[in-house]
Amino acid sequence: MKTKIIWLTVMLIWGVQYGTHSQIRKSSEVNKKMEIHDLLGTKVVFVVNNESKQVSQLVLDGDFPLMKRKAVRTFPNSSFYTGMLKGKYKITKKGILPMLNTLIMMHKDSPFFEEDPFFPGDHFFPGDHFNIGAARVEIVSNTKTDLNLRRIE
Repeated sequence: MKTKIIWLTVMLIWGVQYGTHSQIRKSSEVNKKMEIHDLLGTKVVFVVNNESKQVSQLVLDGDFPLMKRKAVRTFPNSSFYTGMLKGKYKITKKGILPMLNTLIMMHKDSPFFEEDPFFPGDHFFPGDHFNIGAARVEIVSNTKTDLNLRRIE
């Protein structure tokens, strides 16, 4: 009887520890240029206009519709890409607005829906500026898989 209680206690402690560890989202990427060292991040979805190829807004991953039909109805003529936001942000009517010096990472090779094309990122160079909704961002680095940005204005 005592053995069963001890065994159940050990399994319960292991289960709680494993469960909480798996819920923490960490980026294992270490990018010294952006000074990211395993910071916790917020998962976001980039809404990209298909005609202009510009990011029209950022949406929290948890607020984004999981069904493509509903997403296309909400954001017509758009493609969707996953990413991470590392820093503070403000929630607005048009999604989220990153605060100054917030780091934003767009995963160009992982569209939110598998049918969406990969993001064409060969024309982005470090130091270039562009807008994400109402936020002005600067490109910090552009790799094959990620586009790393920093909010400047």
